[in-house]
Amino acid sequence: MDDSMIRIIGGCLQVELAAKRAYEEIASLTADADLVRFWLGMAADEEGHALYWRRLWSAAEQWELPPIFDDPESTRREIERILPEAEELLERFRATRDTGAAFLTAYRLEFLMLHPAFQALFQTLRPVTGEPGPIELYEDHINGFVKMLVRHAGGSAEGRLLAETLSSLWKRNRQLLSLATRDPLTGLFNRRAFSSLSTQLAYLAARNRSPVGVLMIDIDDFKEINDECGHAVGDAVLQGMATIILENLRASDVVARYGGEEFVVFLPETDPGAIAALAEKLRARIEESLPACRRVTVSIGGAVRVLDGNVGIDLPALIRRADENLYRAKQAGKNRAVVDS
Repeated sequence: MDDSMIRIIGGCLQVELAAKRAYEEIASLTADADLVRFWLGMAADEEGHALYWRRLWSAAEQWELPPIFDDPESTRREIERILPEAEELLERFRATRDTGAAFLTAYRLEFLMLHPAFQALFQTLRPVTGEPGPIELYEDHINGFVKMLVRHAGGSAEGRLLAETLSSLWKRNRQLLSLATRDPLTGLFNRRAFSSLSTQLAYLAARNRSPVGVLMIDIDDFKEINDECGHAVGDAVLQGMATIILENLRASDVVARYGGEEFVVFLPETDPGAIAALAEKLRARIEESLPACRRVTVSIGGAVRVLDGNVGIDLPALIRRADENLYRAKQAGKNRAVVDS
């Protein structure tokens, strides 16, 4: 088995633990009471971050995670390079106990989280840990660090520049992650992100022998809506579709815009009766709730099964089956749902 993901996750864990130890040591060698509380708070944050990586590492050792890096070895080397660089900076602080050296050490450790790949880890591997990724926790952590850095930079242009750089890079990388994983019109996951998230959930379901379902949802005669009502109305219909689907799903379900007017939903731990009821509920809700210059309806295809061990084969087959049922719904007259019983 390719262990590149395990090594990357393990490297992230080691950086978090090294940061925790560094901040505790900086606190022990700092005289300013305000700064002592700050560094101890930073260390406590790192312990919380480490818990996330430990859970992810444990999951990675139990089953193969989907690869999300184009060049995992390069990513791994970038992580491993951080620790010796941070240690050199920490040694400078030990010798001088200079506040600037302490903040420079922390800056190097925190810079790891500015790599777009790690925000991608937070987002696309969230189903493996069974909880949302820690982006919000890291954002609070980095914002707190930036605030304290500015306060203690005084008139230092270098300190202000470091703070501004860290803050702007974090925001920029969050925007890049959103662009890489989200459909800009509806805000739903795009096809690539859906593939990664559903694959992870499928591995978990296969391991637990629990059934999973897929719904393929397509707007009927969407070209006519655009032609007769205008593209602005067509866009509003797509956005309204996304809202209705999200309002009727569980937090554990994954929905994406799969194509132009096609949406896909992955439902872990479901059954034929539940997925058929959901499909009909969505069909009726969309028909009654999306105003345009003409009636808006959808056709839905669904499929449910317990996946066997080969998720790489079984999951695409399940999606194809749902797509075949969508075709049957279209052939039967549209504005209906066809779900395997």
